[in-house]
Amino acid sequence: MGFFGKKPETKSDEFTQHQKKLADSINEVSNFRNKGNFSAARKEYQKACDHYNVCVEIYQQVVDEYLKVKVDYAEIDSWLLNVKKIFEAFYSWAPNFDFDFDDIRNTALGRLERIRGEILVRAGKNHLAIKTLQDALDYDSPDEESLIYRFLGDAYNKLEKYEDALDAYTKSLESDWNCAEVWCGKANALLGLDRYEEALEAASTARDLSVVGSDNYINSMVSIDWTYYCLGKLDKLLANVVPRTIVDEVDAVLWYAHYLILQSAGVKSSEVSDAYNNALKLYPGIETNEEINGAFHQFQIDLQKNPFGCGKNPSHKPEPELSKPEGAHDLPNALIWYAKYLRLKYDDAPENICLEAYTTALNYYPDIENRKEAQALHAEIFAANKPKQSQKPVESNVHYHVTGSFFAGNVGVLAKDDAVVNRANIGEEKAEGKENIFCPDCGRKLPVDAKFCMGCGKPLK
Repeated sequence: MGFFGKKPETKSDEFTQHQKKLADSINEVSNFRNKGNFSAARKEYQKACDHYNVCVEIYQQVVDEYLKVKVDYAEIDSWLLNVKKIFEAFYSWAPNFDFDFDDIRNTALGRLERIRGEILVRAGKNHLAIKTLQDALDYDSPDEESLIYRFLGDAYNKLEKYEDALDAYTKSLESDWNCAEVWCGKANALLGLDRYEEALEAASTARDLSVVGSDNYINSMVSIDWTYYCLGKLDKLLANVVPRTIVDEVDAVLWYAHYLILQSAGVKSSEVSDAYNNALKLYPGIETNEEINGAFHQFQIDLQKNPFGCGKNPSHKPEPELSKPEGAHDLPNALIWYAKYLRLKYDDAPENICLEAYTTALNYYPDIENRKEAQALHAEIFAANKPKQSQKPVESNVHYHVTGSFFAGNVGVLAKDDAVVNRANIGEEKAEGKENIFCPDCGRKLPVDAKFCMGCGKPLK
């Protein structure tokens, strides 16, 4: 039987053979040495050297094989610890035969500990990973330092120790500036520290270094969208459309993330519905894929915790309209602030807070109240704040608007807009006896067994 039940003629099978012979030779060395047969012990140790050379050359490839079959991380960590034990036993005999393995020892054991650290990060054992990776640094193996600091950064990021993560990623880049994974991690750490301008630069660098369609590419593109969102740069956010790649699923994920960000930013325009529909065209099952669904649910929660423009410098005020060229009004931002003003007003917020939102809307567009979009918005919010009545059947030609509302909170409204359709109405036939439920917050039609709303992200009771 092959290594871990694998078929013969793999690197893991080859390693198993040489590892066993290495262990056997070390035992023979001990036996000969205890019997006083120094010559036979030395000859056997030379055989052990041959087996060791093969093992140390290919164990990284064995780990790669092991990871491809998605086995239990605890199993590979146990195997690596056993390899380390055999290697250390091999090194311990070197002085007896005038062999010097100090440099080789540091390189081999430093790499083993670095790989163990990577495995522990993957397994989510981040505290143990940090200890293991710090031990790896003690072996003083320069070739491993960049990777060690990279995985240290990943572990710190997952523990939300963003300052430590940033320090680790910075040290990693000193050795390997062109590593897209490190730039992605650095962007995440900077986002965690609310250093959005720096995060934008790091995410842009990661995108430029990433293979199009890779995980790094996806992460960097979403991070760029996120920084524009947090900085309140609506024009940049709208312009940051998803470029076409060769993988439909990748494009779909990016379009859907873009849709969620635009929706949370309060945008109510064709860009939002286009992003949503593009995602569904490229990957019709995107909202039913459990793994993707869970990630997007967490993404929506994060968006709710970070309202649009949360990363703007508080001292930065919108430029007065008089300083802009004639006609250079910012209607989208004006509508966002006008919606916020209306929502605050209906919620009986303090007068000074309402006035600030109202004034900001006027700064973006002085004549905002005379725009038909603002008047429609007023009617929409007024309707949304009416006392709730019992649910009535919805006409077949009326769909719940997929974009929600302008303001954070995503109050759902009915909209006769067949261009924007709830996913539950696309290509699904109502099964006999099959019931639906409606989200109490945004009114979206959902399957009866839904756990949370894909419209607003709120958990369902």
